[in-house]
Amino acid sequence: MFSGPCLIAFLHVFLCTYPSLVLSARTGDSTCNELLCLNATLQGDMLHYQITDMHTEEKDEMGYVGVGFGKRMTKSPMVILWPTSNGSITLSQRYAMSHSEPNPSHNPPSIATVSDPISVSWLTDNRTTMSFAIPVHEKLFKNASAVEMIWAYGRRRPTPEDDPNAHLWFHYKTGHVVLDLTKQLDQEQLDNSLPGAESGASTDSGSTTLAAIHGILLSLGFLVILPFGSLVGRYARSFTVGWFPIHQLCQMWIAGPVILLGWLLGPFSVFQRNSEHLLDVHQTFGFVLFGLYCAQVWLGRYIHRRRTEGRVKVAHPPLNIFHVTLGLSILALAFAQVRTGITKFEYISYSTANWRHFVFNGWAVIIPLAYLLGLVLLPRQFRREKEMATSPPPPAHYTPLSANDEEPLLYTIGTDDDAEIEPKA
Repeated sequence: MFSGPCLIAFLHVFLCTYPSLVLSARTGDSTCNELLCLNATLQGDMLHYQITDMHTEEKDEMGYVGVGFGKRMTKSPMVILWPTSNGSITLSQRYAMSHSEPNPSHNPPSIATVSDPISVSWLTDNRTTMSFAIPVHEKLFKNASAVEMIWAYGRRRPTPEDDPNAHLWFHYKTGHVVLDLTKQLDQEQLDNSLPGAESGASTDSGSTTLAAIHGILLSLGFLVILPFGSLVGRYARSFTVGWFPIHQLCQMWIAGPVILLGWLLGPFSVFQRNSEHLLDVHQTFGFVLFGLYCAQVWLGRYIHRRRTEGRVKVAHPPLNIFHVTLGLSILALAFAQVRTGITKFEYISYSTANWRHFVFNGWAVIIPLAYLLGLVLLPRQFRREKEMATSPPPPAHYTPLSANDEEPLLYTIGTDDDAEIEPKA
């Protein structure tokens, strides 16, 4: 039996050492980049996540952050958090079947709950830190030493702020991390250390500059050079047969390099933002639109080669009509693509400019109107093509000889030097 003083001494030692014993049972991992710090702590059958915003300086400026348990966005259970103006935290568990806005998950594998963040010495009062706890589930954590996770950072806060089912604005950046939850954590690691930033993190200014050049070049190629070449074909062919070289110069030799360079800068911009490729409709349809343009150029060259070889006997074969229809469709789709590109650029650059929308909306009216006005010349074009098809071939450039070698070819000269030259009838 313990005596009273011994029992008191034992309890004193146990109570003093118990926090460190509990702490030593904690394992976890952490990582940081230029946008956020993610700390994961495993204690028993509960996993505690703490996410700190490293991008905004003021709490009121933060949008939302999210983590997902998996390698990719599709079919990965997610936890999305954002602060509200009244100081609370909204937690929303989501699930996505494709690269689109994740839908609220009403039956997730594990239920996450908002928890109190751990105070750390490197965290300033202006930084926003949000924490949640989630029970360990075998579907989410198959290998504790290599837990694969995705993260997303959004600059716009969902509204209504207190609604877990609120619409999520498109994220600004995404990434993929692998955490080792078997690492032992001590008090210094929990309270006083700031994980180092990931290597290769790019600056916002660099990726924004590339995105701007990407948009300018493709807007110039698809919305200026290609429409000009189409208008040349629409107007000039009603007056001259020399319209095609200008049309070909615009559509292939000028627009081609501009579009190719601008298109290649798109993936580079995504890579510099440390984001995922083919993540949204704009990125995916960019590949489709570029493929349609290449097919249209090939089709135009094929049609022209057939005509120069004399294999086309009618003025407007079905393949020519399809070529015109495809060209107009590409221009219409390009306007829609540039419109989504403007919206996305304003989102990643965190800035809006009314002049972009003013110029785009005005140009979207001018180009279709100019083409429709050119349709007035269709009767003249058809009439001219009919005349060229029914007119006799031009005379050969030679002088026919007379059947009678003694008869002059053109005229008869009189005996008098001053006599009038009589043309031959």
